[in-house]
Amino acid sequence: MTSITKLDVLRAAVELWGQNDRAVTSADIAERFSVGEDLARLELLPLVADYFETSLRGDDGVVALRQPTDEARRLVSL
Repeated sequence: MTSITKLDVLRAAVELWGQNDRAVTSADIAERFSVGEDLARLELLPLVADYFETSLRGDDGVVALRQPTDEARRLVSL
């Protein structure tokens, strides 16, 4: 299994946002990387939450991200 980097998650989240123009959920990220939703919610989405205007946090991690920041868009376009 290959390692999933912060940039991989950020790129996927920004792409998903651009395709759907809606919140990117832990289920979306889990499907993209073929991992469990718990891993997406507890480890992957928290890696990039600061790069989004709104992150919906629950007691057990980040469940959704909304509106990527300009910095997020810049980073994934490099």
